[in-house]
Amino acid sequence: MSDTVKGMTATREEVLLAVRELIAERLEIPLAEVPPEAPLFELSGMDSLKLMHGMLLVEQRFGVTVDTNKAITVQTVQDLADLLLSSMEDN
Repeated sequence: MSDTVKGMTATREEVLLAVRELIAERLEIPLAEVPPEAPLFELSGMDSLKLMHGMLLVEQRFGVTVDTNKAITVQTVQDLADLLLSSMEDN
């Protein structure tokens, strides 16, 4: 897992990498199988419970709260990273 720390300003690339790593770890699949453009529910082993748990891990990792109304619109890994980055900027 990368060394991005809560409270630090993170770049889009750092956030994307951290999200990809968390997803890969949670689903127990190689990072290469979690490309930015991948639809979340097409990832091997992804289901709604794992996605919700992943969102909690992402929030804890970056010390932010993601707006649930916005979270339900997320389709891809990149969408999730962008939402997280937006939430970090809002906090």
